[in-house]
Amino acid sequence: DVSITPFCNSLALRRIGPLAPGAGAEITALYVELPQLTLVPSRQRYEGIGPREVEYLDLGAAAGFRARLALDSEHFIVRYAGLFELVDAGD
Repeated sequence: DVSITPFCNSLALRRIGPLAPGAGAEITALYVELPQLTLVPSRQRYEGIGPREVEYLDLGAAAGFRARLALDSEHFIVRYAGLFELVDAGD
């Protein structure tokens, strides 16, 4: 997991698969601290909130951090509340 991109959360969510509201799953990710490039195992929890929406909770490297994530049909993150949002390129 690299903290400067929501793509790493997308990889975890694609591996976990769809989460029904109220369902949850935990994984251990390898967190890369930047700029030091230090590797730290970090526990992460994902909880289903609604259709294509989950809550992310960091239980390890950034313990207590929470974020609401909106997903597309392929489980890629399109909105990471307060941090990232997919921008339409207008193609």
